[in-house]
Amino acid sequence: MIVPPLFYSGDLIQPRNPLFWPISFLMFVLSFNWLLKDFLYLLCAPWYDWWLLRQHVQAKQLRAAHAYEPLVSVIIPAYNEEVGLVATLKTVIASTYSRMEVIVVNDGSSDGTEQEMRSFLYKYYLASHYQPAVPVKYCYQPNAGKGVALNTGMAMAQGEIIVTFDADCAVHKDCIRQLVSAFADPSMMAVCGTIKIGNMGSILGVVQSLEYALGFFLKRAEAMFGTVFVVGGACAAYRREVFFKLGPFDNRFLTEDMEMSFRIQQAGMRVGYAPRAIVHTEGPSTIAGLIKQRIRWNRGRIETIVRYTPEIFSKASRNRLFFWFVVPLVYLSDLVTLLRVVLTLLLYIYSLEIVNYSFLYVLIAMTSFIYLLVFLSDDHERTIGNMAIIPLVYFLLHLSTLVEVYTLLTAYWTMLTHRQVGWQKLQRRGVVDQQ
Repeated sequence: MIVPPLFYSGDLIQPRNPLFWPISFLMFVLSFNWLLKDFLYLLCAPWYDWWLLRQHVQAKQLRAAHAYEPLVSVIIPAYNEEVGLVATLKTVIASTYSRMEVIVVNDGSSDGTEQEMRSFLYKYYLASHYQPAVPVKYCYQPNAGKGVALNTGMAMAQGEIIVTFDADCAVHKDCIRQLVSAFADPSMMAVCGTIKIGNMGSILGVVQSLEYALGFFLKRAEAMFGTVFVVGGACAAYRREVFFKLGPFDNRFLTEDMEMSFRIQQAGMRVGYAPRAIVHTEGPSTIAGLIKQRIRWNRGRIETIVRYTPEIFSKASRNRLFFWFVVPLVYLSDLVTLLRVVLTLLLYIYSLEIVNYSFLYVLIAMTSFIYLLVFLSDDHERTIGNMAIIPLVYFLLHLSTLVEVYTLLTAYWTMLTHRQVGWQKLQRRGVVDQQ
């Protein structure tokens, strides 16, 4: 959640009040982080399509001269995904891009994933007389982690482009084609797609949807500046040579996709974003599930940042904007996240004390404007439901702030105490297909 800077005047805050200085200090910290990066990204993100058109004129000419349709290997790692795996497979196979193969790696599932896959494969190959247009390969391995499952899939892959999806996704029919089209530019080495929440039937689902919408809106600006922070494994594509040059996924990291993203940035390779390559994923349906997910994310992010800290301000860095500007701000961002709760409490207390809610009005207005910009920029987000909740966004995001603070502290604690955090399996109910 972005916390905009608070603009205030003497009639709103009186220096004689004891809360003046702590609120002023916290506002300065929050505003500094926001103005330095997020505000810049917000200004640039709406221009992404125009920038992309200017950048890819050569690639468009290349596609016009010779259609770029390489063989694509889609890898889907699965662990206890009996509920959604087959549904995910069906959406992948129904893609408008047909020159591909699909590889499913069962990472030692203990539920009915094996039976579901065997049943699907039998019916699928029988219906196509054992010559399907899109071949599906299946592999079972003892539980070893998501990174190992991805590497197993890559060892089986034949494609020039490697695409990864999670096993709980509904893949839009044009998603793979959109990802592949970005690689018509020979300098492009990795591309991330857009992930949206599919289960929107609860407040928790709506809150996660708001987080994702803003995050991927800002990713447009990340792509413009060459500072894409993570190529999310739920919808990611890589040129095969990336793994030949940099090696496979590193299973020592909980967020193997983030570590690979940092490795690509370290090598100075180009990372892009395909906003119209869309998948809908099933977000955690309970607070406990969300907390488990975010502990893993934060722990993996901390591990990755620690691993690449020597790159910060290094003269040998091939992507100085990323390692000199973006990565250092992550440390400040964690501090801001912790202070945000304190500031919010002080803000409510102070507003009640002086019976003046100007601060809250400013925050609500600015947060609403930000999300109005986000929703208007995306055809899939420009819905009546999203427009209706805009005035409530500021308050809805309080839930994500509390979860983020708790999981951030927990992740740092598990890091300091050397506690293991594994590839946790969330309870699935089946993703809502919103294609």
